[in-house]
Amino acid sequence: RPAEVAGDSAAALPGRAAVVPIRASDPDGDPLTLRVVDQPAHGAAGLAGSAATYLPDPGFEGADSFTVAAWDGKTDSNLARISVLVSDAAPPPDLPDLALTCTKLVVKPAPSAKGRAQLKPCFRVENVGAAGAPAGRLRVLLSADAVADAGDAELGILKVAALAAGKHREVKAKLKAGKGVSTSGMFLLAVVNPDAAFEEAFRGDNTCVVGPLE
Repeated sequence: RPAEVAGDSAAALPGRAAVVPIRASDPDGDPLTLRVVDQPAHGAAGLAGSAATYLPDPGFEGADSFTVAAWDGKTDSNLARISVLVSDAAPPPDLPDLALTCTKLVVKPAPSAKGRAQLKPCFRVENVGAAGAPAGRLRVLLSADAVADAGDAELGILKVAALAAGKHREVKAKLKAGKGVSTSGMFLLAVVNPDAAFEEAFRGDNTCVVGPLE
């Protein structure tokens, strides 16, 4: 199974380097090698261990980004975008940042053509931000194309307790698809803080997708 790399955001002062930790994990526990896939348009990015160093071009201020990925020895990960704001303005306020991953999923097919398939996911919700996150929700969908839209079937809304900065928790659920709905070839799509009930430093890591399901 491929590794997963989370997108992130960071701030940098003009002419000064910024270090951005890269959050990468492998579901099989394989060692990972990180690489920069696309360099930023207005600077340079390099990797040392599990962190990237971004250095803006002389005189540049504004938004920039670069792309990273991971290799587990067999398969490439997804591409993760790292956004950087280069400014000498006052730093933004501390905010939470919820990162969502699915660590396990058990699917039991429907027993008959009119039965209902059962799905038992285990989600990991981690607050990688600098401030605590209040209690919120986690929305779980069954999607045909791995993109959240009006045509997706909602499997459930789960509660997520408040999370202090740097902490994580597991959220487990027992869900059922609609009657006669086959999960084969479908995607499980989950979104934490789906309605943006509270402000976060970055929302690019609020969604996780598993699939296509067998």
